[in-house]
Amino acid sequence: MYARPPRLLSARRDARSALAPGAFAWAAVALLGWAVPAPAGPELIAVLPSEAREFVSAGRPIRVDRYAAVAPGPGSPVLIVLHAVDGMEGENGLAYRALARDHAALGYDVCLVHYFDATGAAPEDADSYRRLVTRTFVAPLNVGERTRMKELFSAWTRTAADAVGWARSQSENAGSRVALVGFSLGGAVALASAGRCSSPPAAVVDFFGVVPWEMRLDLRRLPPTLIIHGDADRMVPVDEVYRLTGWLVSRRQRPELEVYAGADHMFYLNGTTPQPLLMLWARLRTASFLAEHLPVPPPVTPLP
Repeated sequence: MYARPPRLLSARRDARSALAPGAFAWAAVALLGWAVPAPAGPELIAVLPSEAREFVSAGRPIRVDRYAAVAPGPGSPVLIVLHAVDGMEGENGLAYRALARDHAALGYDVCLVHYFDATGAAPEDADSYRRLVTRTFVAPLNVGERTRMKELFSAWTRTAADAVGWARSQSENAGSRVALVGFSLGGAVALASAGRCSSPPAAVVDFFGVVPWEMRLDLRRLPPTLIIHGDADRMVPVDEVYRLTGWLVSRRQRPELEVYAGADHMFYLNGTTPQPLLMLWARLRTASFLAEHLPVPPPVTPLP
């Protein structure tokens, strides 16, 4: 289903569209979690138990925070969550871990993949990614910047594809269906990596992410895909998602596109003010999509 036919709209290309640090991550919790996020401190870590895992991609170790399904059924589905450009450090990490905890309680096995490990995950690395990524669709990049962006995006895409294969290789996930869920930059990485997996994921959910134009030729056949965007997005203008969707449709692919009127990037108006009603609608739509393509089996009841 399409929110409207692909067409070009004028979009304000304003460098001020960048979200305040941490907003990406808490928006992710609101979109997949159960409540609009509230500030949290480091003490929250104590109630978010996880298991540290690791796999290798292109010779580099990639960290994974795994949250096991609380009441696993046979072949509990796996959500591979790809963070936005704000990364996994500090308060951002707390937000994504809250999201993982909530979905583990619903019966999903959740893997938070630190895909920046493929290119460098130090604070100064993340700052440079943020400066580059937030300008990709709102200001022209020079040749050097475009080359750098392509190198980074290729490495992140390869890592996400490897994460799908790694998740399937784990004994506890034998026979499980796997979905990629990405936010902003992570959504673009999810789209680009889905067709590169040796065995494609069961579904992809992309919140506000668009694959840069010069990298779309590498897009391959997508599984069932939900793309959520806003027509007031000032960081990734809605023109770009219509172009991407039209390009996919022209190649006989059928992503489901939901564009929300008045929604800014990640449902944060002007990068600072949450849009909770729009978040709620998007959350319900996502829950319906995952229930259709990645249903959670009933838990196994032990015999008396």
